[in-house]
Amino acid sequence: MLNVTLFLPSRIYAGAERQFILLAEHLYQLKDVNVTLIDSDVGVISKNLKHLVGLKVITYIPGSKIVINNSVVILPASYMFTIGCMFDFVRCDVRYWFLSPFNLPNMYVALKFKGVMASITRNFCKALYLKKLKKSENQLYFMHKDTKNMIESFYGVNFSGHTMSLLVDLSQPDDLSGWNDYKKGVFAWIGRLDKGVKSIPVKRLLYDLKTLNKFELHIIGDGDGASALKNIAIEYGVSDRVVFHGYIKYNQLHTVLGFCQVVFAHGTSIYEGVRCHTPVVVFDLFLDEKGVDIYKYNFYNDRESTELGTIVTNPYSNVFTNGHSLEEVMSITSNNESRKLLINNALNKAKLTVNKDLEELTGYFTNKPLDFTHAPYCMYLDVLFWKIFYFIKRFF
Repeated sequence: MLNVTLFLPSRIYAGAERQFILLAEHLYQLKDVNVTLIDSDVGVISKNLKHLVGLKVITYIPGSKIVINNSVVILPASYMFTIGCMFDFVRCDVRYWFLSPFNLPNMYVALKFKGVMASITRNFCKALYLKKLKKSENQLYFMHKDTKNMIESFYGVNFSGHTMSLLVDLSQPDDLSGWNDYKKGVFAWIGRLDKGVKSIPVKRLLYDLKTLNKFELHIIGDGDGASALKNIAIEYGVSDRVVFHGYIKYNQLHTVLGFCQVVFAHGTSIYEGVRCHTPVVVFDLFLDEKGVDIYKYNFYNDRESTELGTIVTNPYSNVFTNGHSLEEVMSITSNNESRKLLINNALNKAKLTVNKDLEELTGYFTNKPLDFTHAPYCMYLDVLFWKIFYFIKRFF
């Protein structure tokens, strides 16, 4: 019997959490695998896995160490350089899952900030992180090839880590309405409502709503940036045309997305619109608000690659200024022929990124002998970063 421990102490349900839930469900079905989940006290993931009878769940309490014995341990790569301070591992094979190119603080700070902090991060910390990453590259697992490519481009090397297909459920809900059964003029955003750069897409959509003085926006997701976004909606005078749904259970998402004319999203949330047979616009990832006012929208199936949104390094390039305005997006998706084509092409494209062989997929984490030779790191630079990061989030 192989022991597999999953660790993601999240407090908000989003794309990464959905990936862990699907992985837990797949691993649970294997007869020779014993799954343990280490969750936060909020229980974001465990609440969505209640149907897995007998699943062992451990609540992680910050500041206290948990001992893990004789297990494959799967965790987000964001904990790669702090996990050694959080757990005591006894004969464990720890595997780091890159769910986002920004999982590593070094890369996040270098790309997000400017000036002295970014310079130090690039010139000093980058070499330090790269050395550790190369030493552990066989333990790296990338959720998507674009994630791997972006990280390799930043560090200027190739990693021999494993590139997986996305864990995606594209099965259509049984009670979903037809592709042409939607409310005209209603569009949606689905994704986390965090403070900082992750709130930029919603801010832009609220601004569009103000400028056009028509349409209705439904916002699905929650986070510490929700209150500020609600205040912006009031400031813009559009609060009567904005619905903040907050967190919606996965099996109920289609009740909102299914009646929207179009959905805006980034990352794996894109697939929620695809499975609900709703046209999807990919919103790229801005590192600041520079150039967001001239940004143009593009449909998911119009993208040349299967990427789910890219980092905006030059907002004035043709890549980001060629596309559609919100009014044009709404006009295109109100045409029945265009709408049907967008939906069908998006579904076909999405199927290319989904691993159809679950045995192959779960094999990424279970098919090789356990390697107990490399102990997880504890880099106090990372520990300090996360302490400062969460301290700032409490007050801003």
